[in-house]
Amino acid sequence: MVVFANSRKPGGRCVAGKIYENGEIKGWIRPVSTRQGQEINFEERKLGENAEPSLLDVLDISVFYNRVPGPGFQPENRLIYRKPWRKVDSLSMDSVLRYALDDPDTLWENGYDGKNSRIPAGVVSKRKRQLPSLYLIHTKVLLVDEIKHNGSSNTRWYGVFWHHGVKYKLRITDPVFETRLAQSTQRKFNNVILCISLGESHVSEYVDQGRTAYHYKLIAGVMHND
Repeated sequence: MVVFANSRKPGGRCVAGKIYENGEIKGWIRPVSTRQGQEINFEERKLGENAEPSLLDVLDISVFYNRVPGPGFQPENRLIYRKPWRKVDSLSMDSVLRYALDDPDTLWENGYDGKNSRIPAGVVSKRKRQLPSLYLIHTKVLLVDEIKHNGSSNTRWYGVFWHHGVKYKLRITDPVFETRLAQSTQRKFNNVILCISLGESHVSEYVDQGRTAYHYKLIAGVMHND
């Protein structure tokens, strides 16, 4: 698997990428655990003694290919074997740009807020055809906004970009990129590859007064040469 996301989620990480066999990049895969949130904890994802998988790493992992636990809107999910992960190679940005990108017309359904960042759970559940819950796209420019959410001292980072003429403003959950943002003043990045993930639905008291469950689009991985 080529890693395109090692993203924060409650209790651990969401690790996702594309199958890599005999030098060829194939379809999406998201290894998941049997826990309720399906997160991958550090013991399950660590490389060697204590290394985190990095974006663009090629990993040797073991999963049950015939088992798709959890939400049906994430067809990429595969349950992991209890076997250590191993790094075998890494890919260049150039290789990803040439061979791994997706090019959807839109990043799922749009128009449910001014940022095109969320989709009502009822809309996702009533789709007439199955869509992927992961996309790998290229954007010429990524702008980053820093927001103190609802008066909290905790910073949330949002990425602003355009895809096929549509503007998106999505929350960033890539911890390595978040650390870089916190340690520098750079807020504009050129020629960026983004892994966009459609998360599980949840209800927030700050949105529609908690009446509607939404799936949020997340920037789960940021790859760039800046």
